[in-house]
Amino acid sequence: MITNKELCVGCNKCIAKCPIKANVAFLYNGENRVKVDHLKCIHCGACIDVCDHHARDFADDTERFFSDLKRGHKISVIVAPSIRFNVPQYKRLFGYLKSLEVTRIYDVSLGADITTWAYLKAIEEQKLDSIIAQPCPVIVNYIQKYRPELIKNLAPIHSPMMCTAIYLRKYLNVHDQIAFLSPCIGKIDEISEKNADGLIEYNVTYKKIKNYLINNHIDLYKYQEADYDEVGCGIGLAFSRPGGLRENVELRTPDAWIRQIEGPERVYKYLDEYSKRMIEHQPLPLIVDILNCQSGCNNGTGTCGKISVDDIDDKMNALIKEKIQTYHKRNQGSGILSEYELFYKDLRLSDFGRLYEDKSGVLGNHEISDLEQIFTQLHKTTEASRNVNCYACGFGNCQEFAKSVLQGTNHISNCIDYNRKELVREKEHLSQRNKEIKQLHYLATHDFLTDIPNRYYLEEYLNKLMLSNTGKRMESALLFIDLDNFKVVNDSFGHASGDQILLSVIKQLDMHLGDTAFLARLGGDEFAVVLKDTSLEKASSVANQLLQALRMEDFKVEGHQVTIKLTASIGIMIIDGTLDTQTLFSYADVALYTAKEEGKNRISSIQSSYDSARLLKSNRTILLINNALKEDRFTLYFQPVVKMDGSIVHYEALLRMLDQQGDLIFPNEFLPIAERFGLMSQIDRWVVNSAIEFLTKHTELSLFVNLSASSFADEELLKFIELRITESSVLPSRIGFEITETAAIKDLDQAEHWIRRLKLTGCKFALDDFGVGFLTFTHLQRLPVDYLKIDGSFIRNLDVDPINKALVQAINAVAHALSKATIAEYVENEEIWRILGDLKIDFGQGYFLGRPATLKDLPIDVVTKYKDLDVDASIP
Repeated sequence: MITNKELCVGCNKCIAKCPIKANVAFLYNGENRVKVDHLKCIHCGACIDVCDHHARDFADDTERFFSDLKRGHKISVIVAPSIRFNVPQYKRLFGYLKSLEVTRIYDVSLGADITTWAYLKAIEEQKLDSIIAQPCPVIVNYIQKYRPELIKNLAPIHSPMMCTAIYLRKYLNVHDQIAFLSPCIGKIDEISEKNADGLIEYNVTYKKIKNYLINNHIDLYKYQEADYDEVGCGIGLAFSRPGGLRENVELRTPDAWIRQIEGPERVYKYLDEYSKRMIEHQPLPLIVDILNCQSGCNNGTGTCGKISVDDIDDKMNALIKEKIQTYHKRNQGSGILSEYELFYKDLRLSDFGRLYEDKSGVLGNHEISDLEQIFTQLHKTTEASRNVNCYACGFGNCQEFAKSVLQGTNHISNCIDYNRKELVREKEHLSQRNKEIKQLHYLATHDFLTDIPNRYYLEEYLNKLMLSNTGKRMESALLFIDLDNFKVVNDSFGHASGDQILLSVIKQLDMHLGDTAFLARLGGDEFAVVLKDTSLEKASSVANQLLQALRMEDFKVEGHQVTIKLTASIGIMIIDGTLDTQTLFSYADVALYTAKEEGKNRISSIQSSYDSARLLKSNRTILLINNALKEDRFTLYFQPVVKMDGSIVHYEALLRMLDQQGDLIFPNEFLPIAERFGLMSQIDRWVVNSAIEFLTKHTELSLFVNLSASSFADEELLKFIELRITESSVLPSRIGFEITETAAIKDLDQAEHWIRRLKLTGCKFALDDFGVGFLTFTHLQRLPVDYLKIDGSFIRNLDVDPINKALVQAINAVAHALSKATIAEYVENEEIWRILGDLKIDFGQGYFLGRPATLKDLPIDVVTKYKDLDVDASIP
């Protein structure tokens, strides 16, 4: 039996039709397919009949038979009587076979006569009470595999096919190979039995003969008719139709009790009943004339199709009538056919005896009681669910299906009830998943603290807004809002208190914006507002109302009995559909930055060509920075830090950028933009690398480099610096870092974290521009810096301003009290340098002591006196 997996659709009809469930369902590319379990199969052909998709077929010996003939094998042919009804031109077929040197052609009707004679003789001599006739190999297969208790009741005589072959070999001395022209797939099992002694070599079915003739373009009308090599026969030809054995037996023994039964829907149930009656010692028929095929061998599993039973009977009745009349005339109506007299005289019953084999053991033990695991997988947890017993799986019985799954001959997804429940579960899962997705989307698009839209949602909202306004002359406005100096609030009262104040700010903004405005948090203390269908004038009016509302509100500080005032800066950009979202953000950011630069607590907008030009300049600067990073067009200048005795303690590395023409661009022109657009971490990496390379080459010098405030959020940069210092040969004490007081106060925790981590490696730290960043002494105690660099605004007029002198003196006293050295910046003349000495300032830095110089302008020997430093005076 053959299954074409590509044609099979897994409909399970073959499982439903198979009387013994000899099919295996399996998954093929994720889809159900069904193949034959050859060990279980009895070759009943039911699966071929029921398959609408031509996925089932069988193989026989037809190709090998014709091939061997052409190679000169000596072969005789025995032919089932059903050929008369399946091959209308069967005599021309015989002529074709004769042309291929077939030796002899015999009618199996003779073997049927012998079988009938042998049945009756065996019943008489062996005193058999009941036999199951076995012309049908499918019935024999079933009994040997599934009803072994009935083997002893199988007729101990060979089938007509085998009786014919035995007669030819033992009584006619035919020693050719024998081919059987057959109506039955199952005959291959019979001729392969040990007891068959290899007498028959080929099972050649009518269906495959027809295919062979068509495929090889053989026209039978080109061949002369040929007939059987006749040795005479009775009405054995009736065997090929239902009740044919009965007709033969009743002709000889009219009163015999014969049970005639055909068709897979009845025969296997009947054999179950027969077994039960045998066990219970109830009366049984003398002979059971039983066939798998409903219409007998004339429409057998190896035939070409459905032939009308009435047409067969009409033709067969005429043939039988002719036979009976012939023999009655010959025997003067004695009622005994001459062939039987010949058989009694010349044949030995023992030559035609058949033995059977119990094959039930090869199927294994399938008594399975514990199906709980399978039923659990099938979601069948109740008695009712385990007795749905539908036929979608082919079994019509949930218990049997579960057994097949446990045995590995089926899979749970072949159960429609399981799939239905899986769909329900999947629907519930999808419903839950959709809820989760919606929740995840909500979390992804909303700020965790304030529960208002975040930057991602703002971008999504703007994209949809601009898409919906395509082709319409409508304007909207984008407002960027930043709370002024909010970092001080967090550092003074803690982040928890700061978060509560942010929530209060949201309430104030919501209250004054109304339902049509879209409010989002960009991060930290920055917010955005979208006002639809508005003008710049109206947007500015709303922005002023927001500023006024924030100024008027007293914000309570949680955990503290105080209230604070807040101000904000707002940048406005009009949305007219000509710019994409990122460009809008850039413009709004520039407007906000402008408001901050102009003094905070105010509004700024992008509305003039000047504003656009300023943004364009920023974009060009960003491009210059990126190119400088790629093309190594940054350079370091070095300015000495000098001790009061005139010796140089270290140099500060000052960054410059070169444009395409090699002209210098100073930090104030590009660092603010680098800060705003997230480029400082890359620049800081370049500076650190260059500083370490410098110190590796100049082992006698020490160097301090500046770190930007924005880099404090980059933990990877901190790890990079630590790794570079560790991997280099430079003593960590020769490199130091500077951060501004303003940078430190923006994120005091991160500043402290960085300082402590880098000092653990052995590096030094300086707090730059001290005195202008509102750092309290408490904050200063937290930062373990080595130097305080007093801001130049206190030093520049020190020789004429007594207040600055007092402030510098105070700062120096506090620094020394905290064990920190002081460095005065902007030392521009000798008088200031003298005063600083009087005030006990530790070190100085400025043009009077040494201007910034390039590496090539530094002296080759170690510079120990500021007055010996040869620098380029043109460099500020």
